[in-house]
Amino acid sequence: MQTCVLATVIMLAITCRAQSIADAARATQQQHSATNKRKVITNEDSPERQNTETPSTPKLDADTQAKMDHFRAVYMDICSDPSLQNAKTFPPEVKRRLEQAAEPLRRPVDRHPNIPQETKKLDQEEQAEVEAIASPVGKALTLEERKEIGAIRERYAAERQALAGAQAEDAQRSLLVLAQIVEMMSDCSKAKSAH
Repeated sequence: MQTCVLATVIMLAITCRAQSIADAARATQQQHSATNKRKVITNEDSPERQNTETPSTPKLDADTQAKMDHFRAVYMDICSDPSLQNAKTFPPEVKRRLEQAAEPLRRPVDRHPNIPQETKKLDQEEQAEVEAIASPVGKALTLEERKEIGAIRERYAAERQALAGAQAEDAQRSLLVLAQIVEMMSDCSKAKSAH
């Protein structure tokens, strides 16, 4: 018992000493870097690390960006119209122009609106395929049937994963479009205040 307590105390002392040595080494390195004019190259300076730490800014695909640019042009045209500067609501023809310009953006932003229904349908199809192989109930499955069921499950898992990826892409696309619309509205406000 005393040996265990003594060993624990020694381990704690060594750990604390190692931490204080590490702290002293860091302090010395910082002191040297403050007084030393030479640059010390560390892992943080490696090109591989710099490339992985600077992710590229996500962008809309070319088709969606072209539709967004068209919507921006229509919106900014309406925004700069002096007859609409103090209007509380837009006249019907202006609303129609905006809706027509926005319509092409709705489809690319939400390409997969029925993900829950599509997932449920995949579950039902998978279950039907598995049941077709596994019936009658209570019968032992052969190795071949088990492999076939495994392949079915893998195929449907991949399809569900593809659906989840599509849903994530839709969400990312929506955020990018929304960010551009917010920027566009800000530009309009700035243009109005400049007049």
